[in-house]
Amino acid sequence: MIPRSVFSKAVIEDPGNEDTAEDLESINSQEDSSESVVADGKEWDEESLSPSRKIIDKSYLYTAASMLNYDGIGTIPEDYNDIILIMFKINTDGKIPFLEFGMNYDIMTGECDFMRIPKEQLPELTSSFKTNIGYMLNHKKAYIFVELDNSQRDANQMMSFVIPTLEFVVTDEIVNLQHVYGDPISEEVTEFFSEYRHFLFLYDINYNMYETPSIGYAGIEKSNADFVKVFGIDRSESTAPFGSGFYFTSFANAYQNAVNPKYEYISPCLLNKTGKIKNGVVSRFILFLGQMKVVNNHPDNDIDESDIKTCMINKSETRKNAKLTMRITDHDGKWQQNFDSIFIGDLLLDDGAKLEMGPLYVIKEHNQQMCINYRSANLLNTEQSS
Repeated sequence: MIPRSVFSKAVIEDPGNEDTAEDLESINSQEDSSESVVADGKEWDEESLSPSRKIIDKSYLYTAASMLNYDGIGTIPEDYNDIILIMFKINTDGKIPFLEFGMNYDIMTGECDFMRIPKEQLPELTSSFKTNIGYMLNHKKAYIFVELDNSQRDANQMMSFVIPTLEFVVTDEIVNLQHVYGDPISEEVTEFFSEYRHFLFLYDINYNMYETPSIGYAGIEKSNADFVKVFGIDRSESTAPFGSGFYFTSFANAYQNAVNPKYEYISPCLLNKTGKIKNGVVSRFILFLGQMKVVNNHPDNDIDESDIKTCMINKSETRKNAKLTMRITDHDGKWQQNFDSIFIGDLLLDDGAKLEMGPLYVIKEHNQQMCINYRSANLLNTEQSS
């Protein structure tokens, strides 16, 4: 499946007050812009739900927040008893800002679903969060949106201890993959965000939509997991199929690579000396794909004329596969001259066989990756194939 990333080149028409962009530009030029929050021409205090906030050099607008009701959750009608809590945060630790939504992992169903709270606990919710709380009503359900401050790392980590079933997911997992670590995201969640897609996107101050990052996985050894979480994976050698770059794959492939390593370029320099993983984990990454090339093995595609490919063709043990992938591989990494990333899916070779290496995501620069977390391969749902 081709990752359906939305690139920042897409310009979205101003959905609110036409003076908003001008207001934001004037605020950003002031020294105290980092302490202001502006939406539709209205100024909010720093701790409120923030449709826009200046963070270093990353300004964003969360225009969907302006559609919520902020009159207080006590104004939710009495006949709305199905209360859904949507905690979200705007992560600015990566190359560009992106959204994360808190879901509840249901041990009984094995799904990631909306978090629900009894209506009588609404007063406690108000006292627990200092931010403004907005809500919307739909089909006799009340959806309460609470923003978590991404900069409050200790508080967010503590919340994970308080709510051990809390799992944050991103747009790509909700819309495209519909699973996280093989655990399905419930149909109720995917249908809600399909109907209200504007809650999935961020914009810059000129109302250009930010790219929605994709999810990639890598299977590595447990002893390297914490290092990878901080520094990311290493660059692969030019012997890899698409030359030197940073390689990621699907959850299913990453799991197999964590249990029985087959493709070293997916996690270079992260195996033990025997080339095997004794205690494998699967690491989950945010990928900023940017301008992406999609490989399709078309007869008119360029042929890989690299020295590495020539060497493989000249060897009897690698000749057959090398010839079948002549229009697929690019060991010299020429794709990096015009693209930020390259993607290869489940392709068919000229002999009708399926290409084993796919799906594969390769990014050009190190800052296009961001490790979110990792899990032990022994604790994962291996039935999910994508």
